Amino acid sequence: MTRKISWLNGLVISGSVLLSSAVLQAQATDVQAVEAEMMRKAAQNIEKHRKSDVLTRFTDAQGNPVKNAQVEIRQVSHEFPINWWGLSDRRIWLPGGGLITKEYEPKPVYDRLRKLLYDEWRTNLNSATDDKGTITFRGFHGKYAVMLRTGEGKSQSFEAVLRKDGPNQWEFTIDWR
Repeated sequence: MTRKISWLNGLVISGSVLLSSAVLQAQATDVQAVEAEMMRKAAQNIEKHRKSDVLTRFTDAQGNPVKNAQVEIRQVSHEFPINWWGLSDRRIWLPGGGLITKEYEPKPVYDRLRKLLYDEWRTNLNSATDDKGTITFRGFHGKYAVMLRTGEGKSQSFEAVLRKDGPNQWEFTIDWR
């Protein structure tokens, strides 16, 4: 059965930080060696692409804090560079160095990269605001979808961007109209 590789559609992959040296320094068919090199490079570089203590504040139109509301924060895009030379093993410069086989079937390194991009290197948070209407979290740079839900069943969605430079303090004003 063919597994879909549609998660690659629309994924922005540029630069050369984390993964290209993994293929160069290990036999591409040695999945454990490639994965170990990926993780070594990731440990060295990934902290450059995080920000800590993002303060998120929710207030109503009068400036009162929205207390004890449920907040869901989901990262919807990444902002860190990756360079992988060769998608498939078909006509690749290094035999066996692709993410998928010549028949376009995902290889274990493909599955590992997908897990890193969509699970480990992505910020997802479910929490509740405190008495000041705030949440603080640590996240990766990129675009976020923020959803606030009250106990009364009201909800509102927002978008926010966690940037490399500048203050990362998000303030949202709730409009229940």
